Amino acid sequence: MPTKNSTKTLPHFPAGAERNQLDGEVARSQAETAPRFAKIAKYTGAAALAATLHAGALFATDVSEGIKEGKARVGDERAIVHEIYEFTDDESLFAHHGTFVMTGLGTKNASETAETLVAHRAVGDVYAIEYSNKELNTADIAARIIEQAEAAELKEVSLDGYSMGGPIAIDVATHIQQKAPELKVVGIVLNSSPVGENGLTKRSEDGVRMMERVLSLHEDLVYYEKGRVGVELAARHDRYLQESSHAASERTLALHGLSSYSYRGTRYEIDWGSARHELADIRERLRDPDVAAAQLIRQQADVLKLDLKEKIRQLDSATQIIYTRSEHADGDDVVDIEASEENLVTILERYKKEYEVIHEDVQHANPAERRTEYDRMIRRQIQPAITGQIVLRALERGDAPYISPENAE
Repeated sequence: MPTKNSTKTLPHFPAGAERNQLDGEVARSQAETAPRFAKIAKYTGAAALAATLHAGALFATDVSEGIKEGKARVGDERAIVHEIYEFTDDESLFAHHGTFVMTGLGTKNASETAETLVAHRAVGDVYAIEYSNKELNTADIAARIIEQAEAAELKEVSLDGYSMGGPIAIDVATHIQQKAPELKVVGIVLNSSPVGENGLTKRSEDGVRMMERVLSLHEDLVYYEKGRVGVELAARHDRYLQESSHAASERTLALHGLSSYSYRGTRYEIDWGSARHELADIRERLRDPDVAAAQLIRQQADVLKLDLKEKIRQLDSATQIIYTRSEHADGDDVVDIEASEENLVTILERYKKEYEVIHEDVQHANPAERRTEYDRMIRRQIQPAITGQIVLRALERGDAPYISPENAE
């Protein structure tokens, strides 16, 4: 993962359930848990061994307590709006406009990304959305944005979503329209966002499926902190697990020593040095106080199943939708940007929505590593489209449009 707010790998997980729900699992003998491990292997294929490296922890005696602790950690959390920059030119056209930044899978707090995106400061206030680890509640996020807009006397807002933050932003926008129709969403930017069928690369899709299968073992497993290490390690299996040979006669899971196993006719070799490196990296990332909980991550992944057709249909016809992506398809190894662009444009044209597609050398949603490219793209290609909507709104209100020289650059 190149930056704190990127989605290069599936992040980290906690979990939840009461003791009486899991005591039966904890008390089972080794003979009874072995078939469960085999079942995991059956459904996870090449990543089976990685998933089972930490499977023992999932059935240890501290599972119930760990789940209780996980539930207590998320408690009554709600989304938070962080003010990053206050626009102080009261005479400017942008005095009543604010940009709200949202990040994607595995991230919780967009503040670092919003701080990096200094170009947004030229057109109004800048805010970052911090998701709740309890749940990804887009209606609540919309309510927090509306509250902030009222406090700052905003009349227009733009939503800047990175990776999975793009579809989340569209969902949030529909709630804003319903709750506060007087507050206009003038622009929604989807940066390197997965959209529709085949919107993720195969590697990313495999990681999401791995997460879903492991977490499906118990409905409250998302609250169990220790289980996150195994899930994350399994999601990174391509970094230390390699296919070495094929034998059609082998149909079951078989171990061939400490560094090799076969499953369904394919033999895999484990690079333990690389596995230890990934494990150390995962543990280091888990120390981040802003790390996303498994409950949040799972719900972020569920955004892939969102009916974007219906959400986009509901959007105000004047809302400008902008899709940004890497110039070349191989510049993004998380999102299948070709498929996602095609899926989104098909929807937008079906409902006759205003949109723009921008191809730039921005790779996957990583403004911290591509500051110059993102700054240029925002100033030269994104802001002119959004500014046009703000001007139209100002004219409708009878305001005299004025852009100060320093903001017109």
